[in-house]
Amino acid sequence: MTALLAQAPSWLHSSSMPPVAALRTAAGMARLHVRAVLAEWGVDTGTSEDMELIVSELVGNAVNASTGSDGRPLYGLGGLVLPVQVYLYTDGARLLAEIWDEAPGQPYSRPPGSLEENGRGLTMIRELGARWGWWQRGNRKCVWAEMPLGSDDAMALAG
Repeated sequence: MTALLAQAPSWLHSSSMPPVAALRTAAGMARLHVRAVLAEWGVDTGTSEDMELIVSELVGNAVNASTGSDGRPLYGLGGLVLPVQVYLYTDGARLLAEIWDEAPGQPYSRPPGSLEENGRGLTMIRELGARWGWWQRGNRKCVWAEMPLGSDDAMALAG
């Protein structure tokens, strides 16, 4: 995947959620955005629920990365809580979600311990049939996930 895949001219539909503060409520807002947009696009409920889960996980990761070791939000220039933003794209054959944040560090997949609550998200994304990756532009980081659409989804989007 090229670093600027979302800027390719072949996207049939696109949507963006306005930037929100990287707080615990951001994942729920992102789920609602994904649900509303994919319903408008005519995407099957099962596919939509999978993408809601994926976006929720990635936004949750962005929020965790935007939180200090003391559990408080990190602040950027201007004294504002670091933002997170969600973009959705489809070309009729696949869905792409991009989650942008300004948190330091890189996303990584790690095997969780048997009793740990964290560490399973990126594995879960792969198990849902999605690919994921990330790239950086300046102080902003984009973590993306892409999943194929079923034939019913493709027909609804084309119609």
